Amino acid sequence: VVKSSSNLASFAKLALAQHLANVALDQAQAYLAIGQHEQARERARQALRDEVKLPPQVAAIAWGTLANAYARSGELDAALVNYDKSYALASKH
Repeated sequence: VVKSSSNLASFAKLALAQHLANVALDQAQAYLAIGQHEQARERARQALRDEVKLPPQVAAIAWGTLANAYARSGELDAALVNYDKSYALASKH
């Protein structure tokens, strides 16, 4: 029973981390839509903090969102680095 309870707790932590990352990603995309690029970058970074816990498709979207925020604020070198990370993840799945 202890092992099962431990597995359930691990699953719950993972599910919560994924949910919080998705919320941060939604916020990042909303900030992009209204032109608040710095806030968009911060929320995208927040979504990526626990990238290991994210499904690869979600991580790819988060890297792409971060890249978009950099591109829209004119920071093209940083945008390209993040687009590469997004592409690498997306092309694997």
